[in-house]
Amino acid sequence: MDNGFFCVEADSGQVKWKIEAEDVGVNIYATPALVEDKVIVCSYDKEVKCYYQDTGDDLWTFHTNSWNYSSPAIGGDHVFFGSDDQYLYCLKWKTGDLVWKKDLGSIVQSSPVIYNEAVYVGTWDGTVQLFHPGPVLGVEPTEIDFGDVELGTTPTKDLSIINKRNDQFETELEGEITCDDQHLEISPNDFYGIGNGSERRVRIKIDPSGMDYGNYQALLKVTSNGGDANIIVRWKVITPAPACMDVNPTEIDFGFLERGEEKSQLIQLTFDTDDEVSGMIMGEDRWIDVQPITFTSIGKKAMLKVTINASRVPSGTDAVGRIIISTQNEVCQQVSVEVKIATEPRIEISMIIGESIAYVNFRPVELDVAPYVSSKGRTLVPLRFISETFGAKIQWIADEKKIIIERFDKSIIMWIGKTEYKVDGIARSISTPPEIKDGRTMVPFRAIAEAFGADVTWDSETKTVGMVFIP
Repeated sequence: MDNGFFCVEADSGQVKWKIEAEDVGVNIYATPALVEDKVIVCSYDKEVKCYYQDTGDDLWTFHTNSWNYSSPAIGGDHVFFGSDDQYLYCLKWKTGDLVWKKDLGSIVQSSPVIYNEAVYVGTWDGTVQLFHPGPVLGVEPTEIDFGDVELGTTPTKDLSIINKRNDQFETELEGEITCDDQHLEISPNDFYGIGNGSERRVRIKIDPSGMDYGNYQALLKVTSNGGDANIIVRWKVITPAPACMDVNPTEIDFGFLERGEEKSQLIQLTFDTDDEVSGMIMGEDRWIDVQPITFTSIGKKAMLKVTINASRVPSGTDAVGRIIISTQNEVCQQVSVEVKIATEPRIEISMIIGESIAYVNFRPVELDVAPYVSSKGRTLVPLRFISETFGAKIQWIADEKKIIIERFDKSIIMWIGKTEYKVDGIARSISTPPEIKDGRTMVPFRAIAEAFGADVTWDSETKTVGMVFIP
């Protein structure tokens, strides 16, 4: 109650570090929670904070709507606590990201207890409440627009059924999809066994045979044990364009690629016209990279390059995607190319401090610079190793000494020598910033890996850093 939060040596009682609140009267009544090398504490100033135990560096801050007396409880990858704003909160303790919150209808000052796949918590209204999380249905997209559909074609689009429950409470989502329009085919029309944070793809196909030209709309109904959802499907039947574009091949099977491995294949377009033809390529799956994304024919031909990095493929061992090739002003019929790949279900890393050989899924990988531990106790590894392992894209802005690491919609920005970095635009701090060693950019491994959602481990006896990442 003196405005401070203390870390003292266990043996001597000497103060190792102290955090002082900026505002007088910001008291801490809750017991902190320890997890790995971090400490999490709820405070009176409507904040929940996470610090590194050895340095007191601030890792993340979460804001509530009222005072926080509740002591946080750790369960799996999550931290649970109550607040005077009457909510029970669940956060990812590694990042501070909100997973869910539940309005309990009364002030919560006691510490939650996690037992038998449920959370028990006492409230000010004289009750002990049981919160038993079940699966949560998510669908993406919530609307499907096929655009122009030519007679004689059977275009397809994918619908993702997602179990959005993403905490320690294991659930399985199951249900079915129905539609009363005979021109829509759903495959499969039921789903089951979708675990927390996982998804299942459902393919929607239109067969416009027997339909008149014009606009159409149908409704897909999704019912499940995690909720219900409706998806509107729209399309327009049009007169087909001439079949004047030949694509070779129309199916690319990359076979088996190891995580981190990259492979490319060319596609040739041939046009049955002497006129110059322009067009564009639309990828239905973000793990497929096509260059260029626009084309112009030269001598009735054009070439495209399809590149796959196995680390960017979603979780699982097999993936199927498509790219759509269309011409400007619908000169030729739209053509699709199916892309297939098999890979490993996840990415595992093991490396020993000071050794230049790391292991990715038990395969040796030579590093430009061996990983080392900074004076603050943080492991640094070559930036190139990070990008290749995660299938991330790197930008280097020399005049700002700025590093941009992007993997799909996840963005991490760091600066050489700066302890501040950003994850998806949110500022965070770290004790050991990126630095240059032997001409190579070295970055803090744990900060980047955990920002991508990976689990990182440290064995102090063998000085081994481990990581498991499920894309």
